[in-house]
Amino acid sequence: MLDYQKTYKERNTDRVNLAEIKAREYYQKKGLYITRFGFDEKNEPIPLKYFHLVPKQIRNMPEYLLIGKKCWLLEAKGCRDVLRIKLDDLEGYKFWDKICPIVIFAYSYKYNCCYIFTYKKLVELLECDGMATKGKYHDNNKEHYIIEVKELSLIGIREIHR
Repeated sequence: MLDYQKTYKERNTDRVNLAEIKAREYYQKKGLYITRFGFDEKNEPIPLKYFHLVPKQIRNMPEYLLIGKKCWLLEAKGCRDVLRIKLDDLEGYKFWDKICPIVIFAYSYKYNCCYIFTYKKLVELLECDGMATKGKYHDNNKEHYIIEVKELSLIGIREIHR
């Protein structure tokens, strides 16, 4: 069963977030400082009965702070051949991007490569007809965009992990 078909609990119990691991490895090799900023749903989850009480902008904050010649907020996303991004998350990114620019690191398990792009470039892609479709998650009915991974090369860089 694919991750997007699982419940929140199934996606976050006794599992590692490979996309976050790959993002940390990637940026550490580049000599950038990376540290946890947002929630860690795998290692320190907020119980679901409390999570809905957290304001949406805080629930949807990026996972990492990334510092090199400048500072960014980093969102790490894992995917196979399509990237799914909740509309709620986009609202959160819009809020946080006004404070500090957001970079998204999308790691494709299927192709063993990452795509790196800014929040602003993602918005530009979503505004183009035919570049994304919409769907709803079965467990929470949240609407999300579905983007073919190959389309991400149009808005960012692609690197193969070895």
